[in-house]
Amino acid sequence: MRIESSAPMSPLTPHHRGRPITIWIDGEPVTAFEGETLAGVLLAEGRRALQRHGSSRARGLYCGIGVCFECLVMVESDAEEEAVSVRACVTLAREGMRIHTRAMQENRS
Repeated sequence: MRIESSAPMSPLTPHHRGRPITIWIDGEPVTAFEGETLAGVLLAEGRRALQRHGSSRARGLYCGIGVCFECLVMVESDAEEEAVSVRACVTLAREGMRIHTRAMQENRS
């Protein structure tokens, strides 16, 4: 769940929300905030499954620190000429990004 308040998360650590931006996830517009990772945005939107593997079981965020490859998504942006595969847990959302998960793709054996 995304925290909507600008109140500090704790008395010791103030929380500063970035400005709202629009990104696209599997063709749907989504509001994200500058400074959020793609994994954070996907989880805030309730999208836990990011891809499917051979057995058709859903795969999603696992380590959250960029070591594994469970959170791979394809990203198109104006800065890139073609879609690139990135780890959602360490990639920051940027205005206009188009993210494609593989959660809905059919299995192709």
